[in-house]
Amino acid sequence: MQQTNPWNADKPFPKEDLWPACGPIKNSMYRKASGLDSVGWWLYAAERYLAPALTNWEHLTPPERRNRSQSEFSGKEPRDYRCLILGSNEGLVERLLCQWGFVGEIVATDIAENALSRARAEAGRLGYTNIRHVKADLNSDSVSGEFDFVIAEGVLHHIENITHCLHMSRSVMPSHGILLAAEFAGPFRFQLPKEQVYWINHILRFLPRGVRFGLTGSAEDLLPAGDGDPYAPPSEDAIIAFDPSEAISGHVLDAALLSMFDVIERKELGGTLMTYLHEHLDYKLAGQQPYSQWTQLAIELESALIDRRVLNSDYVFYVLRKPGVRECKAAAITGTLTKREDNPLWNLESVGTVNEAWTSQSFEVLAHGTFAIRGWAVDHIARGVAGGVEISIDGSLYRGEYGKRRPDVARAHGLPAYVNSGYLFELKAEEFKVGPHTAFIRVVSNDRQTFWEVGPYVILVQ
Repeated sequence: MQQTNPWNADKPFPKEDLWPACGPIKNSMYRKASGLDSVGWWLYAAERYLAPALTNWEHLTPPERRNRSQSEFSGKEPRDYRCLILGSNEGLVERLLCQWGFVGEIVATDIAENALSRARAEAGRLGYTNIRHVKADLNSDSVSGEFDFVIAEGVLHHIENITHCLHMSRSVMPSHGILLAAEFAGPFRFQLPKEQVYWINHILRFLPRGVRFGLTGSAEDLLPAGDGDPYAPPSEDAIIAFDPSEAISGHVLDAALLSMFDVIERKELGGTLMTYLHEHLDYKLAGQQPYSQWTQLAIELESALIDRRVLNSDYVFYVLRKPGVRECKAAAITGTLTKREDNPLWNLESVGTVNEAWTSQSFEVLAHGTFAIRGWAVDHIARGVAGGVEISIDGSLYRGEYGKRRPDVARAHGLPAYVNSGYLFELKAEEFKVGPHTAFIRVVSNDRQTFWEVGPYVILVQ
């Protein structure tokens, strides 16, 4: 496999002409990951989840974004954090972490020895002594030790034995560990379904001739190309000849990740149409005015088709944790967020022994033992999971466990992104005096910047 690995060439694989470097496409994917055109998933994740491990992040992050940090780590020195990178390639992610002040150990793995050697050399040139580059085949090799963070960008869909890789990744994560991934989750070896091919060709027909066929300096450069169906998926043999591991497990990756980890965030980045235009489109030209306006239209069409579930998103950003981690142990966050005035999309299903709780505003619970509050909630604006669910009881905030699997909710709303939308509170009745208590449920937005509040409810302890 490695002998035909294009990422193991004598020189870095050129990426500047590929689709992710096109300005409008890059900005769209950034916005879907972070809410901002200028912040990619790696910086968003660093600000929000890695902040306690970074000694320099506040110098690189504007004050208005610093409240993104919702890490649950505490009582640990920055030098004691460890990070495992799956698929280092040329070493960009580990160097960014060091630039942001990650001073703990980073173990960066890759099967491409030439790329790994270049990454090692560049880290040495920059004086980053906390990075250890390790050659590893993630289909079979394992990494020892414990890592607070596991990071994968564009590597998991190359792993044929994805079950081994994900089991290994999960095994090195402590209970508070986080897996961050931005991955291709599309068709096997790019054998696209006919609906996807149809819409790719539709885009190619309406994009300007100049951006398709080259500039002539005439007014016709801005006319639609309109030339039949120029795109046909490459054959499986052609993909194997380029890279036998290319897109070998993307088609099962989403299900594998969601079955083995609990979801903190899952954001669809798109790329379902725009990825496949490289043989018919000058991406550099497509990012420049006036052609970028047509490129933006194509991106918006792609987004609409994904939102309507006509097509699936080929690229997805994940923030995952080990199953069973209890988020209720963390501090509540809505006390510092802005309250929204519109209504959330959610449900209150049970309080204590009371089922179908949505039909009532008052609930009785026993004054001893624990009682549970269950339901589901999503961020219908972001069309994804919520950022968490909290409950205010007599003004005190409690943070629930969020991210339980609810395939019924995903099916009912036609959005796979809603699959991990269940919440659970387990509260000790002894913490509350006998008598009535006023409760409000708070649903946190996906970006954790705002929250919805519903209530009041009365919890009668007796």
